[in-house]
Amino acid sequence: MKLPSHNSKCGTRDCNSGFTLLEVLIAMVVLSVGMLSMLAVLATGLSSGQTVQEDMLARQLASEGLEGVYTARNTAQIQWVAIQNAANGGIFLDGLQPMLNEGPDGIPNTADDGTLPGVPQQLQMTTPGPDGILGEPSQRHHQSEPSPDRG
Repeated sequence: MKLPSHNSKCGTRDCNSGFTLLEVLIAMVVLSVGMLSMLAVLATGLSSGQTVQEDMLARQLASEGLEGVYTARNTAQIQWVAIQNAANGGIFLDGLQPMLNEGPDGIPNTADDGTLPGVPQQLQMTTPGPDGILGEPSQRHHQSEPSPDRG
């Protein structure tokens, strides 16, 4: 009796055959690229989450400054023509300025900022620490850098 040359269940391939080394390497490269891209997305998300609080504080300070200008204008503390830069005859300092505590006029970024006695000149913002809780020992203080012409 003659035996068949191949197993009828396995077809023409050997039943013990598996993946080749090249197939395994290609699968590893594909998985590695996928995992590295997921790691990059995670890192981007974490780094953008760190700046969200500071962006919110900056927006709030800008909103408060604009409200101060509107209030001063509406209460006739300043005239409409004074709401421009100092170079054009207004009350606001020219160019980028450090954030100082408001002066007697209550309007930020004017020449009298930081001149009230007993009040620190530089505006100090307190953000939550790494644990995300405000008022804990881990909180951070941010100060604006002093301008060379202001001290």
